[in-house]
Amino acid sequence: MKTVFILFYLLTISYLSFAQTIITGKIVDNKQKPIEFATVGIKNTSWGTTTDNQGEFSLKATKSGTYVLVVSMVGFRKYVKSIQVSSQNTRLKLGTIKLASDEKQLDEIVISEKSVAKEIAEKPITINTINTSLLQAESKDVVNLLDNVQGVKIRQSGGLGGTANITLNGLTGNAVRFYYNGIPIEFLGTGFSVNNIPISNIERVDIYKGVMPADIGTDALGGGINVVTNQNPVNNLDISYQYGSFNTHRIAGSITRKFAQNWYYNLSANYNYSDNDYEMNVENNIYSPDGFVLRRENIRVRRFHDAYAALLLQGGIGYYNEAKKLNFRLGINATSGSKEYQQGVRVAAIPLGEVLYKENGVNLTFNLTKSFGKNWHITYVGNVGFSRLIVDDSTSNVYDWNGNNITAQFPNIVRESGSELLVRPSRSDVYNYNTVHRLGITRDFQYNFSLTLNHFLAYQDRRGTEELAVNYIDGIDPNTVGFRLTKNITSLELKKTLFEKKVELLATGKYYQYTAEGVNVFLINADELPTTSSGDEFWGFNVAGKWKVTDKVFIRGSFEEAIRIPDQFEVFGDLRSIAPNFALRPERSQNINAGLNVAISNFLTIDVNYFLRLQRDLVFLDVRNTSLGRYINRDQAKATGFEVAFTGEPFKNFSYAWNTTYQQVTINGFEDIRDEFLVGKPIPNIPTFFTNLSLTYTIQDFIREGNQLRINAYGYFVDEFSFIQEGGQRNDANWIPVQNAADFGITYTWQNKLSFSAQLNNAFDAELFDFISVPKPGRNFAVKVRYSY
Repeated sequence: MKTVFILFYLLTISYLSFAQTIITGKIVDNKQKPIEFATVGIKNTSWGTTTDNQGEFSLKATKSGTYVLVVSMVGFRKYVKSIQVSSQNTRLKLGTIKLASDEKQLDEIVISEKSVAKEIAEKPITINTINTSLLQAESKDVVNLLDNVQGVKIRQSGGLGGTANITLNGLTGNAVRFYYNGIPIEFLGTGFSVNNIPISNIERVDIYKGVMPADIGTDALGGGINVVTNQNPVNNLDISYQYGSFNTHRIAGSITRKFAQNWYYNLSANYNYSDNDYEMNVENNIYSPDGFVLRRENIRVRRFHDAYAALLLQGGIGYYNEAKKLNFRLGINATSGSKEYQQGVRVAAIPLGEVLYKENGVNLTFNLTKSFGKNWHITYVGNVGFSRLIVDDSTSNVYDWNGNNITAQFPNIVRESGSELLVRPSRSDVYNYNTVHRLGITRDFQYNFSLTLNHFLAYQDRRGTEELAVNYIDGIDPNTVGFRLTKNITSLELKKTLFEKKVELLATGKYYQYTAEGVNVFLINADELPTTSSGDEFWGFNVAGKWKVTDKVFIRGSFEEAIRIPDQFEVFGDLRSIAPNFALRPERSQNINAGLNVAISNFLTIDVNYFLRLQRDLVFLDVRNTSLGRYINRDQAKATGFEVAFTGEPFKNFSYAWNTTYQQVTINGFEDIRDEFLVGKPIPNIPTFFTNLSLTYTIQDFIREGNQLRINAYGYFVDEFSFIQEGGQRNDANWIPVQNAADFGITYTWQNKLSFSAQLNNAFDAELFDFISVPKPGRNFAVKVRYSY
């Protein structure tokens, strides 16, 4: 009996072995790197497996026939291929299969060459997208990238770590929202800024002009910038170090690893430091021993109190299962930084020598996407954060631009206010508690129609102490009571495509509601804590459309009634020199965008856009009526202009991009009759005309097969513009002159892993200016080494 059983067992195994076909292959990316944990399966069967750490797979087919092989992996587009399984062949070798990243699948079989950046750029709403995959090895940062985009200008108050001010289609400052993976960056703490996000962690940067999609937009007045980081659960390691002029160091590292099927973790850290001690021309006071200014002299000096340091740590654990259409990630990030202040808003004859701020913060984030069947989709983004900001501006010392403490030499020369930057001495310790949540539900219907319901909730609680406070009430520092701002924004978005997807239509309705409450800390004579609250609700909407005229030509347009709720700083002040204004109204704007895109050939693609902004209730800092500033609703403005971009690859390995922007931003009206004479005048500190040019030449297989050399050249031009409001007569002292600059870079990449780059900025040492005529660095360099695998 035992012998019969053994024979039966062997026969059964032999039969099964004969009836099976072993299908093998290897999955790689476009750099020939093996892809681990890719899902490989046969459509409409239970046959499937995942790849090993070498990207190889093996699966069994138990029945002859024609089948469809499907390979999928997060971060890559599906690979679909028809295969023939025959019982006469026990092994079917498919060889190496390359998965394409960021490309759109067509009809489940044909893989399009259209990149994600191009796909986004062709939406009905006006979007520019920067794909950073080819730029991560260069010695650049996010500010440099954005400054090359048509319609965008980034201005900073000084060098690395200086406050960045974004101008986008005539809108500037807080009117332009900045997002990090869809979360408004102001909710991530003051240490989380555009200055310290490493480019090696970024997948792309989306620049929205006018209408923003419901899953990103909050209460932007007419545009926003969203930094999208690389969160693909693919094993990788990325380490870089950059050194540059002014003792600048930038260190970044990240690692992603899978530790079980469908599970992964990632960690990253980056540190930025700079002395920012570049040279510039200034007016310097010369003092007499009795405290009088004898004269002012023009000298060239090095900045001596402008150092910046920032540390950003991030980590997360995630789960991805394509079969279940489930993807979630729990993350944490921590920030720590410090910044010295060399000047206030403008460069004055008396510099700052001791003002310092320090910041620490931590945030927990959670992201979830889930699909139910083919028609229901849910997305959720949540963040809970805490940050602490310490500002010390409490010295009476006077410094000169040579870094000398004049008060130490002549004790009678002091700052009467007891502070350098503010109107009174301050040593503040401020705590910010933030939470933000966004939930979106999408339902796809027949006939290419979909609905998305989205709700955004944000809450901020700010409180602190002022060691040098002068307005205690009943022994209580009102700053400890705190300020609270709550926003609720609900939107319903409709999408529809017609005529074989040649026409795309979008319409969105929005409901805005906010409340603000806190203590008016400047009501000094109050006999009890003067708690104040305010709030309101509004409606907004937008419509957009795109018509694909031919495969190479499309036009689009949009209209929007946009609203921006004032932020906590504008409503509550800063506890030191800016008074609260609980009556502050949201800014509003009617925005029109129209565009034409023509892809003539690889040699030339033309993109032309027109924009119009009619803004009202603009928030303005008023310092005329009191020693304390206060934000008020004052201006009405009109911004109109156009931008044009030319891109192409005229011959192999050479590409170019040239864009130019012309805009007029003028005052349309004031609430204060005293300012009526300014109606029709340009709003200051906004460039009218600027243009950018970039050239790239790539040499493949340089020195050795698989190596690459990239040479880049960048040119910039900004026409003259006024940085101070002028009436009828021009004062040349209030104008920033014409600016021309050029940068050059070179990057050598070895086997797609190790790269070396060098960048020469402002190569011709032109005199350049930034925010409110603050001088920019002269000729400077940066070198970078990066390892990525």
